[in-house]
Amino acid sequence: MEILLLCDNLMTNMPLRSAWEKAGHRVCAKPEAASAPEIVVVDLREKGGQIAALRAQYPAAKIIAFGPHVDGDGLKQAKAEGADMAVARSAVVEKVLGAAA
Repeated sequence: MEILLLCDNLMTNMPLRSAWEKAGHRVCAKPEAASAPEIVVVDLREKGGQIAALRAQYPAAKIIAFGPHVDGDGLKQAKAEGADMAVARSAVVEKVLGAAA
């Protein structure tokens, strides 16, 4: 499965990428490198305002947004903008693996 990971923070990006690649998934960090991602994972701290544009660009993909667990409003806003799931940063690895199953 192809996952597009939109997260520039290396401290967040590397553990996520490692877990998903270990599970056998192809992970792309740039939209131009992704052919047709089944899952798009978005860090709300960096790309929060792009959910609607990502939904238009990848209509068939599951969009999973993540952010700080204390940002309930931001997580709700991501869902309102078209994310299939909006989860706390601590849960994103498991949620993506579940969505990829």
